[in-house]
Amino acid sequence: MARGGPVGWGDADASLYLAFNHIGQTFGTALSGDGSDALFGFHPSLEQRAFAARVIPWQEAKLVEFWSEPLHPQLRKALDLPTAMTDQYQQAVAEIEHLPDADNVERRMREMCYLDLGWHMRTVLERRDRIARATGLNVRVPFCDHNLVEYMYNVPWSLKTFDGREKSVLRHAALDVIPPSVAQRRKSGYPFMEDPGYTSALQDQAEEILAQPDSPVFDIVDPAWVEWAVDAEIPRDSLSLRFGLDKVLDLHHWLDLYEPELLLD
Repeated sequence: MARGGPVGWGDADASLYLAFNHIGQTFGTALSGDGSDALFGFHPSLEQRAFAARVIPWQEAKLVEFWSEPLHPQLRKALDLPTAMTDQYQQAVAEIEHLPDADNVERRMREMCYLDLGWHMRTVLERRDRIARATGLNVRVPFCDHNLVEYMYNVPWSLKTFDGREKSVLRHAALDVIPPSVAQRRKSGYPFMEDPGYTSALQDQAEEILAQPDSPVFDIVDPAWVEWAVDAEIPRDSLSLRFGLDKVLDLHHWLDLYEPELLLD
């Protein structure tokens, strides 16, 4: 409910809530590193991915599949997400002002930085703020200071990754104030639940929803997909199945709690 709508990230939201709640038992305020990837440069190995992608960050085909797979076929057709994504991307890229004499790499990475800051960070910061407030913890984001953002946006990509690693400028600037083990630590992604029991629990809850065929969630969600997801064997990489089930459950409980009027043509 803290997210204000059926837009949760499943166990990633739950783990963040638990972490903030635990921190809040001792401290009233915490600092978060949100924004550092966008500002100081993600791993250079992602350059190729950046060149290949022609979408706003985090709107790649696999992720869109995660979110759209469970939707009712008519709704999925009406939304036409691939076209909407292309239009958003082209509009956003057209807004970017490039530095003089920038080569193709610099231009492309500047585009990725702009899209990350202008689009992805909105989601990240909104999620972080809502979950923090739900626990009573104040979380500050020093890397999102507008002066720092404006300055780092114009730092060339070649400087941001001058030693072949991510966040080169940030790591080297802090070498005299943080331990080497921290400065040289490899970046790790946000942890997701790897226990297959989590997916099994989602399947059990989704099966209960199938016993309620009049649920308004089925005006949005394809019941055939839910039936398949409930009976599906849990693969080693079950993110698509998990994300879909999480979304269905989010929608079901939100619709049941708030009883909004759905206007679907």
